[in-house]
Amino acid sequence: MKDNSSISQRKFIIRTGALAFAVVFTIYLFSAWLIVTFRKKIPTRVVDPSIRFSAVDYDADIFDDPKYVSKERNITWTEGEITILIGENCTGETWHGIADESYYRIRGVDRVFFRRFIICLISGDYENYPSFFTNNFFRYYTIPEKFTAQKLYDISVELLNRTPQSDGSIKSDYILRYKIMNNNGTYRGDVASDKVRPLIISTITRDDVVLIEAIAFLEGVRPDGK
Repeated sequence: MKDNSSISQRKFIIRTGALAFAVVFTIYLFSAWLIVTFRKKIPTRVVDPSIRFSAVDYDADIFDDPKYVSKERNITWTEGEITILIGENCTGETWHGIADESYYRIRGVDRVFFRRFIICLISGDYENYPSFFTNNFFRYYTIPEKFTAQKLYDISVELLNRTPQSDGSIKSDYILRYKIMNNNGTYRGDVASDKVRPLIISTITRDDVVLIEAIAFLEGVRPDGK
């Protein structure tokens, strides 16, 4: 009887311990879910109330503006000591002055990615805009739900670093600079028209697919670009 009682007690202790562990683990998982779900996310669109923006017109054709049409929209790319204007003196097909994707593809998938990203912004293609980001990005950041066609010009991308990851992907960091003519604030509410406030863009490249993992403002630059 004594041995059976001892065995029963040990079984009871084991069961109780297992149940307690299950409860604690469940609480831990629920707490982690709450933190991920309700954490305060970082907005990638912030508004500086001191800036006077142009009128918002979702129906406007920005290419009806000859002054904007005359601006350079190809990407100036810097990598190390080398800086080039991709598509310079392009004689083939263009997208509103931006050289055909083939000019970018021969130089790398990241150039193609930024060309498509810039065209998305210029087109005001807010519906496809989320496709440029990783799923993990949306755990920490928010993006504007809607924005008009953006008059981007004087666009440059500077590669800061490119680091292979243990899972075979490549993490890269870039400085993205551009100006927006007649900025109406629907996409960038932190920079005045024809000024520059650079962004740090972090990407993940896997199987030649490039997606944005994080966006940050380059510190030390005022919203008015000065």
